[in-house]
Amino acid sequence: MGSTANPSGSVQYFNSNPDSKWVHVEDMFKQGTGGFWRLIHDNQIGYDAQCTDPLSAVATSYRPRSATVGGFWRNKIDGREYQNDKAWRYFDDIYIDNTFSRVVLANASAYEAASIVEPQIPSVWSDSSITVSVNLGMLPNTGTAYLFVFDANNNHNPTGYPVTIGGGGGGPLLSAPANLRIR
Repeated sequence: MGSTANPSGSVQYFNSNPDSKWVHVEDMFKQGTGGFWRLIHDNQIGYDAQCTDPLSAVATSYRPRSATVGGFWRNKIDGREYQNDKAWRYFDDIYIDNTFSRVVLANASAYEAASIVEPQIPSVWSDSSITVSVNLGMLPNTGTAYLFVFDANNNHNPTGYPVTIGGGGGGPLLSAPANLRIR
């Protein structure tokens, strides 16, 4: 799965493969009032359907019965499909959850402007603190990343909290953000 920017600058979702690079893909569903099905590729929305039943956004013959990661690449020319034995897919850090509550590090202080977004798996989450083990993923080993905390309704802090990466470690822990409430 992948997406690409078309000449107008918008992102389109399609079944494709990135060429020689890692990508971050998110597939989000919400059923019921305010429901949606959203496909996100490197933090750019490629498909966004508002619906009470995400599966109603797709033709009956294409409705998924399960989540699948993997597969093989094939090319279709002149109506014939054939396998390409030179194409490989690699998957890393696959994460599936049943809530929108999450913690991420990104490469921009405005979440919507970020092109790299890396999930941080919490080991402790309470009303007053969250503990994560840092996963840099595609973020650089030095510099500043920005921390975003999403609540159960998929809302996040408007500006990322700056986090210094590669500061040598062993220093004091980050201070808790002021006026941040997660419900």
